[in-house]
Amino acid sequence: MMTESRRFTVVILGDSWVGKTSLLEQFINKEYNEFQPIIFFNLFETKTIINDDEIDLFLWDTPGLDRFSRAVRSYSKRADGVVLVYDVTRFDTFTELTRRLSHFRAENKTAPAIIDI
Repeated sequence: MMTESRRFTVVILGDSWVGKTSLLEQFINKEYNEFQPIIFFNLFETKTIINDDEIDLFLWDTPGLDRFSRAVRSYSKRADGVVLVYDVTRFDTFTELTRRLSHFRAENKTAPAIIDI
């Protein structure tokens, strides 16, 4: 028997052009589109069942540009988790994750973090 649905909000962070939007499109729509630039923030929503619990998952796709850092901090405060994304062919995008995670932790000390390629 399923219980009441639970809601989780996750922020997706990483440099521009590392594949954040493509990763989300693959996860939500089962489609891969290599080039998915975003202008501001995109919200992806999905439902899933885990251990008979219905989960409402809200995924905030964030732009990788520093000029949006204040808005990203605002979303980070309310997040239940963060996924950090980098491009394996661009080492600088991996080293940048330290700074991005540090900024996230300044706003949200308890949410779990995952690194994805």
